[in-house]
Amino acid sequence: GIHHDIAEQDYHARPEISKHGLDLIARSPMHFKADVNERTPAMMVGSATHCRVLEPDLFNDQYAVLPEGIDRRTKAGKATHAEFTAENADRDILTADQYHDISMMQAACNAHPAAHVLLNDRNAIREFCVIADNSGVRVRSRIDLAIEQLGIVVDLKTTKNAAAASFA
Repeated sequence: GIHHDIAEQDYHARPEISKHGLDLIARSPMHFKADVNERTPAMMVGSATHCRVLEPDLFNDQYAVLPEGIDRRTKAGKATHAEFTAENADRDILTADQYHDISMMQAACNAHPAAHVLLNDRNAIREFCVIADNSGVRVRSRIDLAIEQLGIVVDLKTTKNAAAASFA
């Protein structure tokens, strides 16, 4: 079925297999078994970009930006960092550089004529989940954006290298 009320972190904790899991199994069953779903900094930037582009009203509730200039090599810097981390324990913490990159990606999406139209379509449904049974295997997928009237599904991706050969 289609689910509009599953948060991203809850989606990733679900027991159904995802595209990522299927890719790991295709590589080898041991790769799937060994996967611990560790969230890398690149994955956090991808999730934060999704939020900033697709659900900007939720961004400040889910993410905090570490102030620049905190030197964690000093006692004062360690204390400031610890205080900031404690005050924002319920949010993912981004560095100023990560936030800058996310903001630039959001601006690029909004500046692209086709992307701008899709992202601002009033009929767009954002960040929902599809859970299904595929030949006895329970699968799940998180859809970034869909516009049913146009038959369009959007999958927003972040990358360090958008050159055609690398991105493909």
